[in-house]
Amino acid sequence: METRLRPILAVAMVILSACAPRVVTRDDVDVRMVLPPMADRTTMREDQTFFMAVPIEDRLPDYPANAPDVEADRTVCVEIVVSEAGEVTSAKQLRSGDGCDGLDPVLDSSFVSATLTAVRNWSFFGAAICTHPLGKSDECEKSGADLRPVAVRLAYQFVFSRDREVVGRRTRAPGA
Repeated sequence: METRLRPILAVAMVILSACAPRVVTRDDVDVRMVLPPMADRTTMREDQTFFMAVPIEDRLPDYPANAPDVEADRTVCVEIVVSEAGEVTSAKQLRSGDGCDGLDPVLDSSFVSATLTAVRNWSFFGAAICTHPLGKSDECEKSGADLRPVAVRLAYQFVFSRDREVVGRRTRAPGA
């Protein structure tokens, strides 16, 4: 009799565990471009057009597996230099600027590391300045136009968030 109860008890345990509430964790990373502190500005002449660097590969960092278990969002800001060829030649953490203050070096080191690793692998269609022979134009493919690739310095703010939700909890409907 006891041997017949074991399989029944095992099945009952599996069914009951499936009904038990569990916590689902959703990790998210959001990014936005910010103005770097003390950003250089170039004034375009009337016959020039600036073409911004356009991302080709810009995979977001993963939420670090070894990150401390914190409830609050973690924000990391980085500055990158994109070469004339569109390669990231430099990446560093920004410690001040638009929404970039107040990082905890101990809590946030895994977030900074993940962010820097990700942005160092980004690639861009490089920025350029087009000088038009006959005044202002949006087309740089016209005869006589001069397209000069330029390096640019860009800054980004990454916000890492973790949401936890209890799922599987059943409640009784009113009047049931």
